Amino acid sequence: MSTTLEYEPNRTTFLREIRVWRCTPATRAWFWWFIQASAYLTFKIIYRLKVYGLENMPKTGGVMIASSHQSYLDPALLGALPRRPTAFLANAYLFKNPFLGWFIRNLNAFPIEQGKGDRAAVTQAIDRLKDGYVLTIFPEGHRSPDGDLRTLERGFTLVARKAGVPILPAVIDGAYHAWPRRKKFPGVHPVHILFGKPIDVSQMNAQEIVAAVTKALEELTIDLRNRRGTSGWPEWYAQHGRRLPGSDDQPINSEDEDA
Repeated sequence: MSTTLEYEPNRTTFLREIRVWRCTPATRAWFWWFIQASAYLTFKIIYRLKVYGLENMPKTGGVMIASSHQSYLDPALLGALPRRPTAFLANAYLFKNPFLGWFIRNLNAFPIEQGKGDRAAVTQAIDRLKDGYVLTIFPEGHRSPDGDLRTLERGFTLVARKAGVPILPAVIDGAYHAWPRRKKFPGVHPVHILFGKPIDVSQMNAQEIVAAVTKALEELTIDLRNRRGTSGWPEWYAQHGRRLPGSDDQPINSEDEDA
């Protein structure tokens, strides 16, 4: 695959006829830079975003970010951080909307048919990594129902081994409280992200990769939550006199109960 600037005109709809210069693995196009800067500023102001360990990301070459998955916010949160363009897989149904499909495609997203063994998506993921892109995946497969780490699926191991790239573990905390699965719209809650050290999986089999990434994510989760003291979130909500999302909407303090 070429790593030079290119564009993809769409001949079927007006939106796809708009030519947006695509990113290369090493540089951010103006469209990507604008969206990334806007997203980062939004998350910083609204969600009090704090990021740790971003210096662990390799500056060149393909790398797979394997992250915990708490909410719909996660892809945007991770995409707003690196100084390198990030590619990511998105559910194929998102591309059926003309505007949304055009938008996320120009942010280096490509579709995957979940649950159908989409070989084309796997091949494209491998190609993106070999070309030197950062590829974000969520090995749990689905958003966590309670904010805690779930069992990892093994599909990502094939991509990492075939591409021959390191895996960068990352954990997100607070995004579940900002937008739990059962909520239609996001709320406001502090979000923290912690990146670990890259994991060399070149000599590992699938089972060993899953075990290594699971261990890294579990340790990073404990580390990140300890930075606030225990989980930190119930205390934060109590201080602000608000209810904790995802806790069956039970009040945090007696004043809320009286209300």
